[in-house]
Parts: sequence; C-alpha cells; structure tokens
Amino acid sequence: MREHRITVEVATDSAIVAVVGAGAAPDVDRFTEALHALPSPLGEQVAASRLRLPSPGAVEMTTRAAFLAPCRTVPAEEAVGRVSADTLAAYPPGIPNVLPGEVITAELVEFFHRTAAAPNGHVRGAADPAVATLRVVDRQCHGPDTGAEVVSMQGDR
Repeated sequence: MREHRITVEVATDSAIVAVVGAGAAPDVDRFTEALHALPSPLGEQVAASRLRLPSPGAVEMTTRAAFLAPCRTVPAEEAVGRVSADTLAAYPPGIPNVLPGEVITAELVEFFHRTAAAPNGHVRGAADPAVATLRVVDRQCHGPDTGAEVVSMQGDR
C-alpha cells in the first residue's frame, strides 16, 4: 500500500482501514489498484487461520439494568457464564461483540484473547489491554431491590 501512497491504519485478513486526510478527495481508482496489487492468499492456510466471529451469549438483563448495576472485575475465565457489565468490541472492525446484560461465553473470551494478542488487535471497552479481566454484574448485589430488570427469554419485560 505504501508504494501506492495509501496510508492504512489497520490491515487484517478480513479488513482494511484506510486513512483519508481532511479536505482530501479519496482516489478510488488508486485504492482499487493497490488492493489488486496485494499478494494473493496462500490458499487453505489463510482460510483456516481466519478469525471467526463468536456467537452472542444469551440476554439475561436489559442493557440499561446491567450498565447501571453494581459490578466487579474478575479474571476472564471466571467471567464465563456471568453477565457482562460492559460493551466489548473487537477492533477491527469495532462493532460490539458483547453488550451489557449479555452472558459472556468461553467462545467470546477466547475470541477477545486472540484479538488482543494479534498485531494491531484491540478490544474496546475491556478492563485491560490483554483482556485478562472482565467487568461483570455483581450477582450478590443484584436482586429485586436494585431496580434491575431481568429479561425473560419469551420477550416479556
């Protein structure tokens, strides 16, 4: 991309974030040419190592209730099966993978660890850069007197 004078903020096997300066008009043809000049993937080796998005956990509480509920920070492995107090988004692309009120799964923890360990990988909203800990709703403080709504899986609220 450098030889085409294109600045890239982040590049992975599935996303490229290019930088366009204020007042500059993107040269789409030059960008397309640069993409076509990239080396072709190494067949199945690349496909097998591609980062797949994890399935979301079940919704246990409304986003508002979980966000406002008392919480605690626990080791990531202990967070599995507990309700997230944070919005967590793997970057790139930066779209939330977990919202407050959703159950944290082992698949999500593994995904966040792989993302954080990757070059240019980052998990926005995590308690620490390595995602060694996660913030979860403190069940000891959460109950009917806290004003937190529990979501029924049938959609009743």
